[in-house]
Amino acid sequence: MTIVVTGASGMLGRHLMPGLAPLGRLHGIARQPAGMVSHTVDLADAASVNLLFDELIPDCIVHCAALANVDACEADMSLAYAANVQATKNIVDWLGRKRPQARLIYISSDQVYDAPGFSREDTVAPCNAYALTKLWGEDFARHATNHLILRTNFFGSPARGQTGQVGWLLRKATARQASTLFTDVFFNPLYVNDLVALLPELVSGELCGTFNLGSSGAGLSKAQFFRLLASAMDVATDWMRDGSVSDVALKARRPRDMRMDVGAIESALGRRLPDLEDSINRLAQDWREVNR
Repeated sequence: MTIVVTGASGMLGRHLMPGLAPLGRLHGIARQPAGMVSHTVDLADAASVNLLFDELIPDCIVHCAALANVDACEADMSLAYAANVQATKNIVDWLGRKRPQARLIYISSDQVYDAPGFSREDTVAPCNAYALTKLWGEDFARHATNHLILRTNFFGSPARGQTGQVGWLLRKATARQASTLFTDVFFNPLYVNDLVALLPELVSGELCGTFNLGSSGAGLSKAQFFRLLASAMDVATDWMRDGSVSDVALKARRPRDMRMDVGAIESALGRRLPDLEDSINRLAQDWREVNR
């Protein structure tokens, strides 16, 4: 197979590239050169997308690229549209003209949910510009004949300069910077190593449609998550204080409950997804092995 990973310089892309390499010819693309990025392109520019994809002729596109900074999306809707909607449309348009049977895996977000309890795939409720543009991108992704949309959230060890939950925790702990942990925001993210292990099966398989992809179990509040993660990684917690998301001045509204019902994909895969608390402990063990 010829596989293209967009957003190859981001956290998910960087983790996915080595995991997908055994499947065939792999091309990582991003706006800027970094790591395993082999081609630079502005996906919001249709002419550039057409030129590059005409050269690569992918059998599968794993579309991770996005503007995922929620406040940045809220501040500049046109930028959010270009990165999260127009880029997806350009890819799908190329597929429709040149490779209609090629596989498209679109990485979406749990931010599209905002309702108490575990949301199923048909209960979206976007409450900010980021969520709206990711859903808009989904609408274009569904025009691809062979599409798989994965609504997910993930956590893992960051590379230098990368953000994410673990990177945020380590920076705050090092600086002993007082920070509020939200007791009223809930989610069930997946350990990125588990997502990487699952993607080759999804790339090579025939599963199509829209699926939630997160951890099994009851999920956690952001406060519970970070306290468990800090404990597992032996990171000091004296700088942490519990509070509400409404206590913090944020440009974009945040959903209070992003927990996803993962029953549909568990049924399709024929197995249970990993438990979140167990995943936190595995991340801490993996992190210690790398950093000892």
